[in-house]
Amino acid sequence: MTKVSTVDLVCPECDLEQEFTVYDSVNVSLNSDYKERLINGKLTVFTCDGCGYHVEIVYPMLYHDMDKKLMIWMDPDNQFDLSGLENEQFLFDILDESYQYRIVSTREEMVEKVYIFDDDLDDKPLEMLKHYIRETHLSTDDDPEQTILYYGGRGVFEDEGDVIFINKWSGPDQKSFRLPMAKYWQIKNEYTDHYPGPMPEAGRWIRVDENYFK
Repeated sequence: MTKVSTVDLVCPECDLEQEFTVYDSVNVSLNSDYKERLINGKLTVFTCDGCGYHVEIVYPMLYHDMDKKLMIWMDPDNQFDLSGLENEQFLFDILDESYQYRIVSTREEMVEKVYIFDDDLDDKPLEMLKHYIRETHLSTDDDPEQTILYYGGRGVFEDEGDVIFINKWSGPDQKSFRLPMAKYWQIKNEYTDHYPGPMPEAGRWIRVDENYFK
């Protein structure tokens, strides 16, 4: 289910104290509008009732999609004891081994996971595909270690067939890389045995990001 609470915040611009709604967990299968509100930032934006000042506030949130069998924890401060979460029976009694469990640090990372699993893709080969892009497609001015890449969706072109987009968010030349879906499937099928497993202290939760294969 969706769990909501409130906290008192003071506007840094006008010092007005007011309540801010915190979405501790959102179940997008039971409350479908929360997915769009997460994507467009409305669940995490504080807007002052007095002066209109607004800023994004990233706080711990659990995203649950029962249809996709997906749970994502947004943990911006790395404060969760993931092994402790395994003992929260109210979360896991109804779940089975087919669920995917992910942990992220930012809303952008969470939204990317939502897009990936909505498109019935696997984030693990996608991270390896990003590594391939960092090694082969960046300009000489880009630092591969500092380049931010996000999944950008799928498309079909008459002369190329099914393609996948990876968007570059960092640097002055932000752009989109277009690669054949066949490259994704090649990586997924050939490198499955190379995927790291969950860390023992994290239970079933996995952080699949640019450091996943390091």
